[in-house]
Amino acid sequence: MDKVVILSHGVTSNLWHMLKYGFTYIPKGFSILAYDHRYHGLSEGETVSYGYYEKYDLKACVDWLRNRYGNDIKIGLHGESMGSAIIIEYLGLYDDVEFCVDTCGYTDFREEAKFVLREDFNIKLDIIQNYIIIFASVINKIKYGWSFKQVSPIKSIENTKTPLLLIHGREDTVVPFDMCEKIFNAKKYGIKDKYEVKKAKHTTTLDSDEKSYIDHLYRFLESIGI
Repeated sequence: MDKVVILSHGVTSNLWHMLKYGFTYIPKGFSILAYDHRYHGLSEGETVSYGYYEKYDLKACVDWLRNRYGNDIKIGLHGESMGSAIIIEYLGLYDDVEFCVDTCGYTDFREEAKFVLREDFNIKLDIIQNYIIIFASVINKIKYGWSFKQVSPIKSIENTKTPLLLIHGREDTVVPFDMCEKIFNAKKYGIKDKYEVKKAKHTTTLDSDEKSYIDHLYRFLESIGI
């Protein structure tokens, strides 16, 4: 095995959901590593941290692959929603893989929380949103050891050099499309590409236009020599 893609699923999802992405890589000679994040599927854990602890779990997967198959193995990361945030958070620390594909990932946990408060709970005032987020973050820090500001993919991506492909649905009502544009603009170094799926909602980009999705993915892989 000389190249593999690690699949990173979203919140409330599991490894089986990610296999639809994995199958797009098989014709290009990739093997697949899919696993359940902590507090999901068959994995243990008390709670989910939306990328804070999960990035270290992902590091364990990368290290396992290199220890088993050698340091020359080419590794890519492909995430969806929270799974995308996890792989971007990973790059902020390690930046040691060949490429990364972010499908409908969020910029910052606090910004995503504000969006949910506004759209799902009709809390429009910034001051009330901020109060709720600060209070919840403090409680979370005390109970689980991480604060909301510590999950910020848009900051993690700034200085990474790993080639990045961003894919996002224009009609996403869970993670708004403008978050994709912000992450794209925040990446300062290395190859980056962006693919907008006009009629896709959250996590439906592949299902909405499978041929175009795969064509764009393959062009990206060819552009980085994989």
